[in-house]
Amino acid sequence: MIAKGEKDYSDVLNFVLEVFKKKYQIFVEKLPLMDKYFAPIFKTFDDAVEESRAFTKCGECKRYMRIIERTKKLHC
Repeated sequence: MIAKGEKDYSDVLNFVLEVFKKKYQIFVEKLPLMDKYFAPIFKTFDDAVEESRAFTKCGECKRYMRIIERTKKLHC
């Protein structure tokens, strides 16, 4: 539309920035749902300790697991 002279560059830029701003706001609002959706994938630290003390490597990717202190979950 800019190339055709139908829209001004600043109008298009402002429109696109507004679209991304709205998408970002929706993302931030929905972020707490991420724990709900990813909870089945991650094991809590307590679950891992009950299952095995040697819970140090990921069964799929074979990387060493890390404990995320804030959530007490294991992550590779």
